[in-house]
Amino acid sequence: MPQLHFHVSESTARRWKQREAMEQTSVSRLIAEPADAKVHSGRPEGHEKRVGSASDFRMPTVSMRSYRRVCREILTISSRPSIRKPALNASS
Repeated sequence: MPQLHFHVSESTARRWKQREAMEQTSVSRLIAEPADAKVHSGRPEGHEKRVGSASDFRMPTVSMRSYRRVCREILTISSRPSIRKPALNASS
């Protein structure tokens, strides 16, 4: 089985040892279970509470015709001379 090695503070190590004795299991298992769940879930713990789930949001739907119309309007507006930024004059 693959092994991971990492460093923790003395107080963290003491707390893990206390949990190991209290729950009568190994520190490796205590650390591996939440790590495994986090890696396989793809989202951090409590993500739905902080951000909300996908069902909480409604994305607006836009037809391709509306999308193209808006793009044309943007291009038209940005190509107008009054909208263009003035060129920088190096002599001033």
